[in-house]
Amino acid sequence: AIMPTNARFPLAEVQRSLVEYLARAGGGRSGPGRKRDGRAPGDRHAHWARVSLEVTLLRGVNDDLDLDVDSICRFARGLGEGAAHVNLIPFNAWPGSTLRPSSKGRLLRFAERLRRRGVHTTIRATRGRDILAACGQLHSEVEASLRQ
Repeated sequence: AIMPTNARFPLAEVQRSLVEYLARAGGGRSGPGRKRDGRAPGDRHAHWARVSLEVTLLRGVNDDLDLDVDSICRFARGLGEGAAHVNLIPFNAWPGSTLRPSSKGRLLRFAERLRRRGVHTTIRATRGRDILAACGQLHSEVEASLRQ
C-alpha cells in the first residue's frame, strides 16, 4: 500500500463505510423515488450526499492508464452511481524525495479515461510549487530545519 494508514483501514473497509454513510445521508444521484439529478420529486432543494476521493498521482506508482484507472473506477462505482467525485492531485515533489509527479499529459489522459467511464473527475490546480510552498512541500522544509 502507498499509504501506511491502509494497513489499519483497508480500502474495502473504507468503501463499505462510505456506502453505509451514503445510505444514511441519502447519497447517490439516482435511486428509488429520486430524479436523475438526485432530488426527490417535488423537492427542488433536496440535497444528496457525495464523497470526494482525493488521489495523488505518482509517476510509475499509481498512474497506470489501465490498471489504476480501472481500480479507481471500481472503487467509485462501488459507492453508487454519481456518489463519488475523484479529485486528482498532482504530486508536489520536494528536495530529496524519491517520488515524482506524473507528467501533465498523463494526468490529463488519466482524468479523461475516468470521465469516459462515467466517473466525475477534476484535476486540482497546484500553486506555490515553484517556491516549495505547495501542499506537502512546507512540511518537508519544517522537517529539514528541525533536523539541523
